[in-house]
Amino acid sequence: MIDTIPSFSGPNLALAQATVATLGVVVMIGVAFLDRPHRSTLLWSMAFLLAMTSSWGVVLAETVDSEVIRRVSLGVLMGAPGFIWAGFRTLRGAASRWWLAALLSILSPALLVAAGATEVYSVVFRLIFFLSAVFAFLLLVEWLRLPDRGDTVLYPLVVISVLYSALAAFVAVAGLVFPASSGDDLQFVRSVNQLGFIVYMVCALVSLVGFATRRERVVAPGSRTPWDEFAAGCRERLVRAGRRGERSWALLVFRLDDEADVRDAVGVAGFDAVCSASRRRSAQRSPPTPTSPSAGPERWPC
Repeated sequence: MIDTIPSFSGPNLALAQATVATLGVVVMIGVAFLDRPHRSTLLWSMAFLLAMTSSWGVVLAETVDSEVIRRVSLGVLMGAPGFIWAGFRTLRGAASRWWLAALLSILSPALLVAAGATEVYSVVFRLIFFLSAVFAFLLLVEWLRLPDRGDTVLYPLVVISVLYSALAAFVAVAGLVFPASSGDDLQFVRSVNQLGFIVYMVCALVSLVGFATRRERVVAPGSRTPWDEFAAGCRERLVRAGRRGERSWALLVFRLDDEADVRDAVGVAGFDAVCSASRRRSAQRSPPTPTSPSAGPERWPC
């Protein structure tokens, strides 16, 4: 029915999806989770692990031409957006409910394999695809509840979630109005799903890694103020410096851009005057900094 489908599906597309998913796992765990260990980054890493496992399963299915392995792999993949949604729930201190995503990843392969006939399989696949997109829609709801939802780094994930939800709704309605009459129709849906999921993973990777690494610390509502967080970090550094016997360290460093140009323009005396004035103003306005008996002498980096 659709002559161009083979050029957009098969081993090449499956391998591309597996490569992107593997890259996502490496970046998400190595850059986001290890640098910002939190339940949210853990759940996001699980989403990419699920996508990687499923994608390589599809590659194996294409290699050995096994429809059962292909259906199992596609079913496992459907729960990945749910883990991303669960990660965002943890950011506001709510229960993650990750088990809903896990349940979809477990039940979907069983249903797809049990469907058997092409017509029944088409209905089941469209239904599962729609349920997966429900998680993408719920992610939008969680995004609206975030205090820092205006962070532009999240926009790629927001946009692709909207498109993913709209595509799933369109596929579900089209399946009801125009039931699949042959395997070609179902193959077209599969190809669109694979292409769309590659784009979804890329957008999710950019947004989630950027969002996680730009947040100094993920805190729930009612937690300590930013100054409390800063003071606690200073105390921890002082304790570590005392244990190591360090005599030279800095809690906070201010650096002046284009120092050499400023020094040439105003001279050494003028530059020293600027540094002294900045130091006096900072001492007058800043809250008292935590101290320790083992701390070294005060330093000013001008």
